[in-house]
Formats: sequence, structure tokens, C-alpha cells
Amino acid sequence: MNTGAPMSNCPKHHPDRVVPTAPIHAKRQLGQRDPVSGRHHPVGMVLSRSRERGIVLMLTILAVILLAGMVMFVINIGRQSTRRIQAQHSADATAIAGAGWIARSLNTVAMNNVNMVRMLSLINVLDGIPDAVRLTIREHEFTLDALDAAVAAGISDPWVSNQVLDMQQELNDELNILRPLDNYFNSNDISRQTFYNAQGGRGEFYRAMEAMFETNVATMEKLGEFAQLNASRGGKVNLDRMEGRSTALIVPLKPVIPYVIGEFDDFQRPVLQGILPDRVDDKQFNRGPFDTIFGWRYNIGGQQPGYWVGGTGPTNSGGQGNVPIGA
Repeated sequence: MNTGAPMSNCPKHHPDRVVPTAPIHAKRQLGQRDPVSGRHHPVGMVLSRSRERGIVLMLTILAVILLAGMVMFVINIGRQSTRRIQAQHSADATAIAGAGWIARSLNTVAMNNVNMVRMLSLINVLDGIPDAVRLTIREHEFTLDALDAAVAAGISDPWVSNQVLDMQQELNDELNILRPLDNYFNSNDISRQTFYNAQGGRGEFYRAMEAMFETNVATMEKLGEFAQLNASRGGKVNLDRMEGRSTALIVPLKPVIPYVIGEFDDFQRPVLQGILPDRVDDKQFNRGPFDTIFGWRYNIGGQQPGYWVGGTGPTNSGGQGNVPIGA
């Protein structure tokens, strides 16, 4: 039953409804019954909504920071790996470019040396060609005169007659080749090419050899500088892709390749005696191919066969050769 004054004039109030005296948004205590809904809130579900929103915000911020850190870490690792690969490529390109220049330079020197030796050999051949052509023509003409006389006298054997006719034809064919050569050598002085001191100055072959010699000397003297320059250019191609200023060099900064400028007398020992030049010859470790195979040495003052041991004692044969090289 209702107590107190009647509330019939207030349509919003029910006679049996109990109106709470505390505000609805009051803090809920653990294990209390909701005064509005009458439901009982278990422990752990009574936190206010404002506090729940604050925890979610903090967790979101921490997750974003962690994610950003991981992204930056991955980006940094990728950049460092890329720089390392580019630096390695640049180092490889630098080494290959420097070594390539040295190899090409040494190939140039070697081919010039080979061509100089060929020219020295060709000089003797060219000097002898004019005389050889002239003498061969005279020999062929004398032979043809003799064959013509034999044919005029008559040859009874048909086989011999056919052979003589074939020989005459071959000699005439060769004369047709040799006479233009003889005319060329008569109108062109071969000594201008083959003589060291020709009438018009240094021979053309010797001028060519001097040019190749000067090229070899310049190549070897500037080998280190040009190798470093070429190496730096090769490495810079890869370094240009990297951030910042970088350069590429090979060590040592000026590579040095040992070399010796030879002399014409260096041919004496290999040509006349079959052994290497004196500055590179070694009786035990560097004897040269002919000396190693055939033993082209005497024992001078020693008893071990096959190589020179020095001294002033009697000369004894050591090996298959018999070429003395002196004490």
C-alpha cells in the first residue's frame, strides 16, 4: 500500500515505483545491485566507461609506437644491406678495373716485344729477297736455255720429251711471278726499310721498332697512375648510386710492376748458347727450356752435370750439349 500524499496529479509516477535518492551516474560498488535496473554486476565488470576508454587509448599509442619502431628498424636494415651490397660491388668493380688496365698494358708491351722480334727476323729476310729473286731468275733462264737446246736437238724418248715440256712450262710460270718482283726491287730501295742507317736516315723497320719501344717505356712508367685512375672510374659507377660523397681506390695508391729494359746483347746468350740472359738466368731454378731439356752447359770448376757452377778449373762436359758459356 502507498504511504504519504497521493501522487495522482503526476502522470509520470507510478504508485508502486520507488525513485532512488542517489544519482544514476553514481559510482557502482563491487558486487552492488544497479538501483535502476536491479541487475547485480559481477566483479570485473564495474569499471567506469571513461576509465576503459583511457586504457584503450594508451594501448593504441603503445602499439603505434611499437609498429613505427619496427617499420623504421626494417627500413634501416634494408638500407644498410643495400649500401653494403653497393659498396661490395664498387670494391669488385674497382679491383677489376685496375687489374684490367694492368693486364691490357702488359699485353700491349708483350705484343710490341713480339712484333719487334718479328721485324728483326724479317729484316734479314727482306735484305736477302732482292738477291734471291735475281739469282733465281738467272738460274731459271739458264735452265730454260739448256732445255730449249735439248728440245732443238731432238729427244727420242716420248716420256722424257713430255717431262721436259712440263718443266719448261713450270719454269716459265715461275719467271712470270719473279720478274715483277725483280722490277719492284730494282725500282724501290729495300735498304730504306731494312738498314739501320739508310741513305735517307733511319730505316722504316727500325723507326717502327723505336716507336714501339717508346710506347712500352711510357706504358710501364705510367702504369700505376693509369691503373689507379681506371680503377677509380670503375668504382665510381657504383658509388654514384649511394648517398653522400664517396670514392674508390686500390691499394697501393700507385701500383708498381717491376720491369727491365732489355738490350740487343740480351739475344746473344739465347741465340748462341741456348740459355737465358744473364740477369734472369739461374743455374738451378730458371735455366730456360733448351738448357733444361738438352743441358747446354759446361761444368766450369765443378762436377755436377747439366749446369754451370763457376770457377776456373778444367772444363768438363756436363749434359748433352757442348756449348761453353765461360766462367
